[in-house]
Amino acid sequence: MFGSIVRLAQAEVENSIGHIVDKIIVVVPFLIALGFGAAAVSIRVVELYGAVSGLLLMAAAFVILGALIAVFTSYRRSRRPATLKSVAHGSAAPVSDENPTAETDSPQAMAADRELLISALTAAAPIALPQLLRLILKNLPLLAAICAAVFVLTRPTPAAEGADYAEDENVVPAE
Repeated sequence: MFGSIVRLAQAEVENSIGHIVDKIIVVVPFLIALGFGAAAVSIRVVELYGAVSGLLLMAAAFVILGALIAVFTSYRRSRRPATLKSVAHGSAAPVSDENPTAETDSPQAMAADRELLISALTAAAPIALPQLLRLILKNLPLLAAICAAVFVLTRPTPAAEGADYAEDENVVPAE
């Protein structure tokens, strides 16, 4: 009797984890594009306002963006009708606006959250790990090219090394 309920719950968890992994895989290219867009905007702002002012403007823009995201997520979290814990204990009382984290500050709640996280990761690993490995192996040449490019771009140039020696007082540059 309970076997079918457990199988149904397990299938639902596997389905949910699969959807989360798929969403993460879709979001990564958009985050990379956002990084390139921010770099382009940063270059343009530095050209318009100078290096220090432009970088300060970019920093302020990201602080404002972060604050807006924090307010939005805080608002969304406070609008949820019940916490996971209250649903698990059978009471669907909404979280109070005065102290929304009162239940989660206790050591028992932290231990329960840690337990919940560990159980979710152990449930997600058999589903997410093969998909991630498949994605990595499928894109292995691209990842190798990116690693090689990062290695080449982060090495110091020979001209910069020679410039350090030429600035020394005891070394006379060759003519």
